Amino acid sequence: MRVLLIEDDQAFASAFTNALQDLEPSIDCLHAWSREGAVAALGSSEYDTILCDLSIPSTDGALDEDVIHGISVYQQARKLHPGTQILILTGHSEEQIDFVTTAIQEAPREDLFGMRRPMALTRLIRKVNLDDCILSLVEFARAQQQMDDTIEIQERGIALTSAERRLLRIFAQRHNGAIIDVLPLSGGLSQSKTLRVQVQDSGLVTRAVAVAKLGSLESVTDEETRYRKHIAPLLGVGSFTSFSDEIRAGAGSVAGLFYTLAEEYQTSFFDVLARSERDALLVLDRLVELERPWTSSWASKQIRVEDLRRSMISDDQFIPYADSVRALIPLDQVERCRVTVRQCPQHGDLHGLNILVSGENRPVLIDYGDVGIWCACYDMIVLELSLLFHPTSVAVRGDWPSVEQAARWNDLDVYVADCPFPEFVRRCRANAIRLAAARRDVFANAYSFAVRQLKYPNTDKNLALAVARCAARELLRT
Repeated sequence: MRVLLIEDDQAFASAFTNALQDLEPSIDCLHAWSREGAVAALGSSEYDTILCDLSIPSTDGALDEDVIHGISVYQQARKLHPGTQILILTGHSEEQIDFVTTAIQEAPREDLFGMRRPMALTRLIRKVNLDDCILSLVEFARAQQQMDDTIEIQERGIALTSAERRLLRIFAQRHNGAIIDVLPLSGGLSQSKTLRVQVQDSGLVTRAVAVAKLGSLESVTDEETRYRKHIAPLLGVGSFTSFSDEIRAGAGSVAGLFYTLAEEYQTSFFDVLARSERDALLVLDRLVELERPWTSSWASKQIRVEDLRRSMISDDQFIPYADSVRALIPLDQVERCRVTVRQCPQHGDLHGLNILVSGENRPVLIDYGDVGIWCACYDMIVLELSLLFHPTSVAVRGDWPSVEQAARWNDLDVYVADCPFPEFVRRCRANAIRLAAARRDVFANAYSFAVRQLKYPNTDKNLALAVARCAARELLRT
C-alpha cells in the first residue's frame, strides 16, 4: 500500500510514519513538504491513500504557511486521483473546518474493497486523533493485501497494470471470486482496455462473465452516458452487452464498467471472417438488422468535409500530416466541400473485435466509447476499412490490398481483385451507399476516416493516404 503524506512538520511526519510502519511494515509512506512538492508527487505516481495537511508552505522551506496552499493541493489531488481516498489533516480554524465540511459533502462514497460497503472518499482527521487514523490505514492496508493474496488473476495475452489488477480484484470480490481469467477483446487504438473477464469461486464455479472496459474515470463516465442514451433504450435485447456494474474508486486513476456477457460469445467477427466468408455475410446481415432502430430514424443536414474530418481527427492532431495530404490532393478545396449527409446513432468504432459472435453466428456489440451521432453510413465504412487499418487485420487479409488498389477504392472490381473475401467488401459498400444520403456522403466519410488513421502509430500510412486521395478526388468530381 502506498501512502502520500503532505505535511510540513518533519518531526510530526517522522513520528506518524514510524508509528504506521511499526504496525504494518508493508505500507510505503512517501512525504511531500509543501504545495510545490505535493503537486509534483501527485503528478508522478499512484497512491492508495493521500493524507493532506491544509496549513503548508508554497515551497519547501518557505515561511508562507497558509491554508490556501493545502486547499490547492487537495483540489489537485481530487482532480488527478478521483478514485483515491483523501484524508484531510486539520487543526481547528474556522476556515479549515468550513472547507473540509464542503469537501466531504461534495466527495462521493465508493466501495473500495468489493464488499459493497461504501466509504467516503474524503474524510476529516483531526491531528489530536491520529491513533484512530493510523489504525484505519493499517486496516485498509491489510484489507488490500488480503484481496491481493486471495484472488488470483490469470492474464492471457495481456499485461495489466497494478491499478488494473486491483480494479479487477474488486470486481471479483463483489462476486465472491477466487480466480479471474482475463482475455483482451478489443485490441484497438485507444488507451482504454476492453477485456473478457470470467470470475470463478474457490470451487471453480463460474460466478460472473463480463466485458470489462477499463480506463480513466472521465472516459468511463462518458461511455456510461453514451450507453444509457443510445444503446440501452434503442437497440434490441440481445444485440448488446447489458450494463451490470461499475467501479469508480479503489484502483488509483483507473475506473471500470462491466457488461454481462453470455458465455457462448467467444469469437470475434475478424475470426469469423478469416474462417468463412459465408458465415461473415450472415453475421453482417444480422448486424444491419441489429442497427435498424438507429438507421431507420435519421436526419439529413449539410456539413463541410472539414467539420466531418474534425469529428474524427482534430486540427491539432492533423497538422503534422497535413503537408503529406496536401502533396496528394488540393486539401483546402476538398475540406471546403459541402456535403448532404444522413445522421443517426452509430457504434462509431465498428471494427471486427468490437463484434462478438456466438456459435450460431449471432452478433453482439461491445465497447461503447464512441457511440453517438455519426453519418448513417459510418459503421459500414468503418467495418470495411478496419480490414486495412486495424492492428490485427493483417492476419486476416494478408497482402491485400496493394497501395495501387487502395488508390482505386472507388472502383470495386479493381479494389477487390485477389481479396480473400470480396463479397463481404461489396456488401459493406452496398450497405454504406444504401444508408447514405448520396455517394458524396460515402466519400466524405471514407476520406475523413482514412485521414484519421494517420494519427495512430501502427497503421499503414500509405494505404490511408491512398484511400484518402481516392475519396477526395471523388468528392471534387461528383
